[in-house]
Amino acid sequence: MVAWNRRTRQRVWTTSVGVHRKDSGPLPRRRVTVCPGLLGGVETPMAYAESRLFVPVVDLCGWGSAVARQNVASIDPARGKGRLVALNAATGRPLWQRRLPSPNFGCATIAGNVVFTSTYGGVVYAFAMGDGSLLWQRRMGAGVNACPAVAGDMLLVGAGIRRPNGDAPELVTFGLND
Repeated sequence: MVAWNRRTRQRVWTTSVGVHRKDSGPLPRRRVTVCPGLLGGVETPMAYAESRLFVPVVDLCGWGSAVARQNVASIDPARGKGRLVALNAATGRPLWQRRLPSPNFGCATIAGNVVFTSTYGGVVYAFAMGDGSLLWQRRMGAGVNACPAVAGDMLLVGAGIRRPNGDAPELVTFGLND
């Protein structure tokens, strides 16, 4: 993560999130594991509130070399893990992070004092913005790689990634009144 001052065009801070291996400098001729891989790192939109940046992260490694490249079609996203990381927006200092058992392709979405995200494995999470404590989680009928959306007093989550057991796609609404 890199923050820039848009007026001065100077870098304000840099903070690493997620798994990093052999992701800087030249690669050797032989294949090596590189993290994040082609479908890893920060892949989806972040959210900002109360001087905090909420970053969805995909921990999914791939391979690389100086003479060959990995085909994205050969990557199985289900093999990855995820995180949601809260950073101080002024300094980049990590405030909290929650590890998730599946890649976090679900963005970060805020309503009130809650940050929502969802995973490729099909689970929606609600975390307290302040300390990252888990408020609730719900398994969807399919995997998720879309952003949870807020409309009025509802959270909408679309799940459309079919899992091997043939689960059906769905759009679920959750009330935000409580």
